Amino acid sequence: MTDSLPVWRSLLYVPAHVDRFVARAHERGADCIQIDLEDSVPASAKDAARASVPRNAALVRRGGADVLVRINRPLSLAVRDIESSVGPDVDGFVLPKVGSADQVRLIEEHIAEVELRRGLVVGHSRLVVLIEMSYRLATQPELGTRMRLLGIPVDASTAASWTGALAAVILGFVAFRATWPTVAAAFERVQAASPSRSRLPPS
Repeated sequence: MTDSLPVWRSLLYVPAHVDRFVARAHERGADCIQIDLEDSVPASAKDAARASVPRNAALVRRGGADVLVRINRPLSLAVRDIESSVGPDVDGFVLPKVGSADQVRLIEEHIAEVELRRGLVVGHSRLVVLIEMSYRLATQPELGTRMRLLGIPVDASTAASWTGALAAVILGFVAFRATWPTVAAAFERVQAASPSRSRLPPS
């Protein structure tokens, strides 16, 4: 992955613990492959899935795709996920269910420590921050450093709950290219165009 923002036309989700999916993921033509350690992996399989990430990342990137790892939300699991996953074949992490800017900063600090220990440049691992809770959180300029932040995708159900169905349609086009100012501006444009919709909820 280059220092600039990538252009991903497609993203393929692969559960880390299912070997048959991992084995052929590089043949699917996706621009980015996300190795999942979160919702698609049952609790009983998380340790094995976590341990498989370095090998799986090398396998799925054989077709030239960028590789992300979606980690778990509880901090105790997130730390273990990061420890197992930081490496030359993992381009970044997807942070789910982010509830505060402090949470992102804490994870960034831990990633930097692991990068240094493994001889990687600090900033090697980029971040995709999933906002599933608060509109105001998505508009915080301190939500992740510019060095790491790739984007702030907003899923359709969350966008609809904030601003109505029109927001879901508009944000679908800007999701992976949107950093926080773009998200904030998009919400404001939606509100201005839809005066009948309820206003954005407070944080």
